[in-house]
Amino acid sequence: MTVPDPPTPDPNDPPTPDPKDPPEGDPPGEDPPGGDAGTKRALRAERAKAKKLEDELAQLKHEHASEAERAIAAAKNEGRSEALAEVNARVLNAEVRAAAGGRLADPADATRLLDPADLVGDDGQVDPKAVGAAIDALLEAKPYLGAAQANGGAPPPPRAPQGTRGGPGAPTTDADGDAFLRSVARPT
Repeated sequence: MTVPDPPTPDPNDPPTPDPKDPPEGDPPGEDPPGGDAGTKRALRAERAKAKKLEDELAQLKHEHASEAERAIAAAKNEGRSEALAEVNARVLNAEVRAAAGGRLADPADATRLLDPADLVGDDGQVDPKAVGAAIDALLEAKPYLGAAQANGGAPPPPRAPQGTRGGPGAPTTDADGDAFLRSVARPT
Protein backbone atom coordinates (compact mmCIF):
# COMPACT_ATOMS: atom_id res chain seq x y z
CA MET A 1 0.00 0.00 0.00
CA THR A 2 1.36 3.38 -0.99
CA VAL A 3 0.73 6.63 0.79
CA PRO A 4 -0.27 9.46 -1.54
CA ASP A 5 2.06 12.42 -1.69
CA PRO A 6 0.82 15.65 -0.14
CA PRO A 7 -0.35 18.18 -2.74
CA THR A 8 2.34 20.51 -3.91
CA PRO A 9 1.67 24.11 -2.97
CA ASP A 10 1.12 26.62 -5.74
CA PRO A 11 3.95 29.18 -5.74
CA ASN A 12 1.40 31.99 -6.30
CA ASP A 13 -0.61 31.17 -3.15
CA PRO A 14 0.38 32.97 0.06
CA PRO A 15 1.72 30.66 2.74
CA THR A 16 -0.88 29.54 5.26
CA PRO A 17 0.00 30.49 8.82
CA ASP A 18 0.53 27.79 11.34
CA PRO A 19 -2.26 27.97 13.97
CA LYS A 20 0.32 27.33 16.68
CA ASP A 21 2.25 30.49 15.81
CA PRO A 22 1.18 33.76 17.46
CA PRO A 23 -0.36 36.32 15.11
CA GLU A 24 1.85 38.97 13.65
CA GLY A 25 1.68 42.51 14.99
CA ASP A 26 1.65 43.66 18.58
CA PRO A 27 2.40 41.16 21.31
CA PRO A 28 -0.70 40.29 23.35
CA GLY A 29 -1.31 42.38 26.46
CA GLU A 30 0.76 45.33 25.34
CA ASP A 31 -0.48 48.70 24.17
CA PRO A 32 0.04 49.45 20.51
CA PRO A 33 2.81 51.89 19.66
CA GLY A 34 1.79 55.50 20.08
CA GLY A 35 -0.19 54.94 23.27
CA ASP A 36 -3.69 56.38 23.41
CA ALA A 37 -3.27 58.38 20.22
CA GLY A 38 -2.43 55.23 18.25
CA THR A 39 -5.39 53.39 19.74
CA LYS A 40 -7.77 56.24 18.97
CA ARG A 41 -6.44 56.54 15.44
CA ALA A 42 -6.91 52.81 14.89
CA LEU A 43 -10.42 52.98 16.35
CA ARG A 44 -11.35 55.87 14.04
CA ALA A 45 -9.99 53.93 11.07
CA GLU A 46 -12.03 50.85 12.03
CA ARG A 47 -15.18 52.93 12.46
CA ALA A 48 -14.66 54.57 9.08
CA LYS A 49 -14.14 51.16 7.51
CA ALA A 50 -17.31 49.81 9.18
CA LYS A 51 -19.30 52.85 8.01
CA LYS A 52 -18.06 52.35 4.45
CA LEU A 53 -19.07 48.69 4.56
CA GLU A 54 -22.51 49.58 5.96
CA ASP A 55 -23.01 52.08 3.14
CA GLU A 56 -21.99 49.49 0.55
CA LEU A 57 -24.39 46.96 2.08
CA ALA A 58 -27.24 49.48 2.01
CA GLN A 59 -26.46 50.27 -1.64
CA LEU A 60 -26.48 46.57 -2.56
CA LYS A 61 -29.74 46.01 -0.70
CA HIS A 62 -31.29 48.96 -2.54
CA GLU A 63 -30.09 47.68 -5.93
CA HIS A 64 -31.47 44.19 -5.36
CA ALA A 65 -34.72 45.21 -3.65
CA SER A 66 -38.09 44.67 -5.27
CA GLU A 67 -40.45 47.54 -6.03
CA ALA A 68 -42.49 46.82 -2.89
CA GLU A 69 -39.37 46.86 -0.71
CA ARG A 70 -38.25 50.12 -2.31
CA ALA A 71 -41.67 51.68 -1.67
CA ILE A 72 -41.58 50.56 1.96
CA ALA A 73 -38.07 51.97 2.39
CA ALA A 74 -39.12 55.26 0.78
CA ALA A 75 -42.14 55.50 3.11
CA LYS A 76 -39.94 54.82 6.14
CA ASN A 77 -37.47 57.50 5.08
CA GLU A 78 -40.28 59.99 4.50
CA GLY A 79 -41.78 59.29 7.93
CA ARG A 80 -38.37 59.55 9.56
CA SER A 81 -37.75 62.88 7.82
CA GLU A 82 -41.12 64.28 8.92
CA ALA A 83 -40.58 63.20 12.53
CA LEU A 84 -37.06 64.62 12.54
CA ALA A 85 -38.31 67.94 11.13
CA GLU A 86 -40.97 68.15 13.85
CA VAL A 87 -38.48 67.40 16.62
CA ASN A 88 -35.97 69.88 15.21
CA ALA A 89 -38.67 72.57 15.14
CA ARG A 90 -39.45 71.90 18.81
CA VAL A 91 -35.77 72.05 19.76
CA LEU A 92 -35.35 75.30 17.83
CA ASN A 93 -38.38 76.88 19.53
CA ALA A 94 -37.15 75.79 22.96
CA GLU A 95 -33.68 77.23 22.37
CA VAL A 96 -35.09 80.50 21.02
CA ARG A 97 -37.42 80.88 24.02
CA ALA A 98 -34.54 80.11 26.38
CA ALA A 99 -32.33 82.72 24.70
CA ALA A 100 -35.14 85.29 24.73
CA GLY A 101 -35.93 84.71 28.41
CA GLY A 102 -35.07 87.82 30.42
CA ARG A 103 -34.61 89.88 27.26
CA LEU A 104 -38.21 89.86 26.03
CA ALA A 105 -41.31 90.40 28.13
CA ASP A 106 -42.82 87.33 26.45
CA PRO A 107 -40.15 84.93 25.12
CA ALA A 108 -42.77 83.23 22.93
CA ASP A 109 -42.79 86.44 20.84
CA ALA A 110 -39.36 85.47 19.54
CA THR A 111 -40.62 82.15 18.18
CA ARG A 112 -43.56 83.88 16.48
CA LEU A 113 -41.63 86.81 15.01
CA LEU A 114 -38.28 85.29 13.99
CA ASP A 115 -37.65 83.24 10.85
CA PRO A 116 -36.41 79.75 11.86
CA ALA A 117 -34.36 79.43 8.65
CA ASP A 118 -32.16 82.32 9.80
CA LEU A 119 -31.42 80.63 13.13
CA VAL A 120 -30.11 77.29 11.86
CA GLY A 121 -26.57 76.78 10.60
CA ASP A 122 -25.46 74.86 7.51
CA ASP A 123 -25.09 71.71 9.60
CA GLY A 124 -28.75 71.83 10.70
CA GLN A 125 -27.89 72.80 14.28
CA VAL A 126 -29.25 75.87 16.06
CA ASP A 127 -26.69 78.70 15.80
CA PRO A 128 -26.61 80.50 19.19
CA LYS A 129 -24.89 83.56 17.68
CA ALA A 130 -27.60 83.85 15.02
CA VAL A 131 -30.32 83.52 17.68
CA GLY A 132 -28.73 86.27 19.79
CA ALA A 133 -28.30 88.55 16.77
CA ALA A 134 -31.91 87.95 15.68
CA ILE A 135 -33.21 88.80 19.16
CA ASP A 136 -31.06 91.95 19.19
CA ALA A 137 -32.48 92.96 15.80
CA LEU A 138 -36.01 92.25 17.02
CA LEU A 139 -35.46 94.46 20.09
CA GLU A 140 -34.10 97.25 17.89
CA ALA A 141 -37.10 97.07 15.57
CA LYS A 142 -39.68 96.59 18.35
CA PRO A 143 -38.23 97.89 21.63
CA TYR A 144 -41.62 97.66 23.35
CA LEU A 145 -41.21 93.85 23.35
CA GLY A 146 -38.21 94.08 25.70
CA ALA A 147 -38.45 92.80 29.25
CA ALA A 148 -37.45 96.21 30.71
CA GLN A 149 -40.39 97.82 28.87
CA ALA A 150 -43.01 95.49 30.37
CA ASN A 151 -43.60 97.74 33.44
CA GLY A 152 -41.62 100.80 32.47
CA GLY A 153 -38.55 99.12 33.91
CA ALA A 154 -40.10 98.88 37.40
CA PRO A 155 -40.50 95.60 39.24
CA PRO A 156 -44.00 94.16 39.25
CA PRO A 157 -46.33 95.62 41.92
CA PRO A 158 -46.81 93.53 45.05
CA ARG A 159 -49.91 91.39 45.20
CA ALA A 160 -52.69 92.46 47.54
CA PRO A 161 -52.96 90.32 50.65
CA GLN A 162 -55.55 87.60 50.49
CA GLY A 163 -57.70 86.78 53.52
CA THR A 164 -57.31 87.67 57.18
CA ARG A 165 -53.86 88.11 58.59
CA GLY A 166 -54.72 88.09 62.31
CA GLY A 167 -53.17 91.46 63.11
CA PRO A 168 -54.57 94.12 65.49
CA GLY A 169 -58.19 94.96 64.80
CA ALA A 170 -58.83 91.73 62.95
CA PRO A 171 -61.80 89.67 64.10
CA THR A 172 -60.71 86.75 66.21
CA THR A 173 -63.80 84.54 66.29
CA ASP A 174 -65.86 85.54 63.27
CA ALA A 175 -63.60 85.45 60.23
CA ASP A 176 -66.42 86.05 57.73
CA GLY A 177 -67.19 89.62 58.88
CA ASP A 178 -70.66 88.99 60.33
CA ALA A 179 -69.67 90.35 63.74
CA PHE A 180 -68.57 93.61 62.16
CA LEU A 181 -71.86 93.97 60.27
CA ARG A 182 -73.88 93.26 63.41
CA SER A 183 -71.99 95.88 65.39
CA VAL A 184 -72.51 98.49 62.70
CA ALA A 185 -76.22 97.66 62.21
CA ARG A 186 -77.20 97.83 65.93
CA PRO A 187 -79.28 100.79 66.89
CA THR A 188 -77.66 103.00 69.44
